[in-house]
Amino acid sequence: MSIYSQYDSSDNTNNTNSISILKDDFLITKNDYEKEMINRQYNQLYFNSMNDSNKLQKESESKIIYNLSIKEIFQNMSNTLIKIINEFSILLKNEDKNYNKYIEILIKDDRMIYIGIIFIILGLIIFFIFTSS
Repeated sequence: MSIYSQYDSSDNTNNTNSISILKDDFLITKNDYEKEMINRQYNQLYFNSMNDSNKLQKESESKIIYNLSIKEIFQNMSNTLIKIINEFSILLKNEDKNYNKYIEILIKDDRMIYIGIIFIILGLIIFFIFTSS
């Protein structure tokens, strides 16, 4: 059912101002129109945010360590190591040195996984050095 009434062209009245194009039952006020536009904008924003959150969730799931290839793991490990060295150098220049800040740098985000891999590799290297001598 349309909100517009049928305009009868056979009606030959000279007073065209009295013709109502909208039906009285479906008369839309400016306030109702604004509410509808706000509703549409809200729905659009909601669906956009849902799509973005789904994309971010898929990206975060693809970044899980067991979904990465060896090449990506080593690239992430080198990037993490560079970030850690940069933050340590900034912390060394800072006068407010605290043991907790060093720990915070090491456990920030997903750095713990890559720090663990680095410690395992260093441990294996040290093990092979001591067993070969």
